[in-house]
Amino acid sequence: MYNNKIRIHDRTNAFSFALQGNRENLGIVLNFLYDNFEEIRETYGGGDRLNVVISSLSTYLTNITDIETFQNWSYTNQLALGESFSSALSVVQSALNNLNWGSNNVVAIYSSLLQRGAATSIAVSLTLLLVALSAHIFN
Repeated sequence: MYNNKIRIHDRTNAFSFALQGNRENLGIVLNFLYDNFEEIRETYGGGDRLNVVISSLSTYLTNITDIETFQNWSYTNQLALGESFSSALSVVQSALNNLNWGSNNVVAIYSSLLQRGAATSIAVSLTLLLVALSAHIFN
């Protein structure tokens, strides 16, 4: 957190990269945020950078228990979070909306996957692979 060799925007990106690399890192990332949000705001470049860190979590909060824990932390630290409190509430709302959308559409998605044959899936996958390979070769 205090390494001046790491650019400020790379520090905030580290949160997203930690989660993209392994979704099981969510607990570690959340605990780090819970314990260090004030220092993150100070050393990463202010409230806007803390907002970036907080906002990066919405995609990865996919468990109602994690969402509730994050929401409780947000309300407990509402004054200390300051302007970042609204970002935290947006993350909670976005995560809940994602869960609701998934719950409302799970049957349709599952049915669609069952209707598609294995041959279609393989053909589409191979086509995408060939396009990516040719783009890589010609660039």
